[in-house]
Amino acid sequence: MLQDLVNGHVLTLADDTHFDKLKKSSAELTKRLQKSKEKTLGFIYAAIDSNVSPASKEIKEVQEIITKGWSTFSSTAKDSAVNYIRAVILESLETLSKEAGFASLIWQASRHALKFYHLLGEEKTIVQKFLLDIGLSLQSTAEKQWSMESSPELSGFKSEVSFIPPDKAKLEAFLKAAAADKTYGGENPVNTSNVDSWHTYFSKRAAQGISEESAKSLRSAVNEIVANQKRLIEYFDKNVRAQEIRSKLIWWKEAGYSKSYGQRYKEVPKEILELILARDYASFLGNTTPVSVEYFLLNAFEQLIGEATASEEITFDHFFTQLAPVAPELQKIFPAQESDRSRISVLEFASGLIWEKYQIGDFYALTGIEGTKKVSRSDLLLWCYNDEQVLKLINN
Repeated sequence: MLQDLVNGHVLTLADDTHFDKLKKSSAELTKRLQKSKEKTLGFIYAAIDSNVSPASKEIKEVQEIITKGWSTFSSTAKDSAVNYIRAVILESLETLSKEAGFASLIWQASRHALKFYHLLGEEKTIVQKFLLDIGLSLQSTAEKQWSMESSPELSGFKSEVSFIPPDKAKLEAFLKAAAADKTYGGENPVNTSNVDSWHTYFSKRAAQGISEESAKSLRSAVNEIVANQKRLIEYFDKNVRAQEIRSKLIWWKEAGYSKSYGQRYKEVPKEILELILARDYASFLGNTTPVSVEYFLLNAFEQLIGEATASEEITFDHFFTQLAPVAPELQKIFPAQESDRSRISVLEFASGLIWEKYQIGDFYALTGIEGTKKVSRSDLLLWCYNDEQVLKLINN
């Protein structure tokens, strides 16, 4: 990421050593963020907004990290310090994104907010590509998790178990060793004239050899059977889980009942339907879902309020204003939350309003998004759904 920003002339470094210092700072930041997804969330919002305040908690922490290894950083960066700091955060996020949980956090926290943040030119292109690559990777993973296999005859499964017969040469050698004396290359110390003793040695020595070779042959077949059994279990388990979640989705949509609100969705005030649908939907889904699952949610939403209303654009301020009359009811569904991050999600802000922790006028300061900006109700629904998934990630 740092190299991309330098190559794209977003960052200008007067000395090659400065690049190494920023790299080391990013590595230190990564160590800190690996310990907490909740903390990482604030850095995600700071990284993708060029208008983030220099006084924000996240920016100041990274500045301290950089200054420890680069004492002249402030005087060198001057008015561009925040750009350098955000570049360090982006580099750290790129490293963290290699782990599935962090990748999901980065993608779901930023995919909607990015449209309302102030990124320009090549930086916007680089950041968008970074996030899109994460999104495509998560989509590929989700499709595999949600897909149903049509046949167990896949890699690792054998329709017929191969049986490897005992090694003929080794069996002959065992039998010879058991039957012949040393004169003829065997091991039997008893002369054949002493039939009883000869038979005793022969049976023990021959049985040992036959047992060892047969065991090898059977072990090979058993291993294949066990491998096949494991593959079949995986196949049926995956398909059962995929079918189960599909059944839940259909049942949820057809029932039209809100578990969190305790009533049919048709009886939920339309002003808060996005919040209720998002909470219910996220409650029984994993953190990574294919795009088709989001369209399923949107279709359910459109059936409830109509396609025209779903596509209607409203301001954030208007949406938040509608929450006040139903705040007591929503408090039963959305518990009060605490965060010491400089930036919070749209859903967290809505929750804070419900509990009178924030005022509508605080929206820009806490999210970096202007309350007068418009968003379609469908997009707002998906935004709330993704924010619900983010909350699950940072709380687990």
